[in-house]
Amino acid sequence: MVAVPVAGIVLQFARGNSLDLFGVVEIASPWVKDRAFARQVGEVHEVLAHALIGLAGFHAAAALVHHGVFGDRTLTRMLPGRG
Repeated sequence: MVAVPVAGIVLQFARGNSLDLFGVVEIASPWVKDRAFARQVGEVHEVLAHALIGLAGFHAAAALVHHGVFGDRTLTRMLPGRG
């Protein structure tokens, strides 16, 4: 979960762009523009993002299996006020 935004920040800097933090402050790129490096980091960023989405989907499916197939109280224990 940390690697995806870190790779995105590195990608932004590798493109030679500054990093805008919520419109409050702007961090200049510490590196010169490097297209080859930006392409490689972009690939890593994309693979990590897809892996994170797949992992989240697997996690949701596992919770539903616990609820529907195993019939345990996994989902209900996660809800606030329900223990």
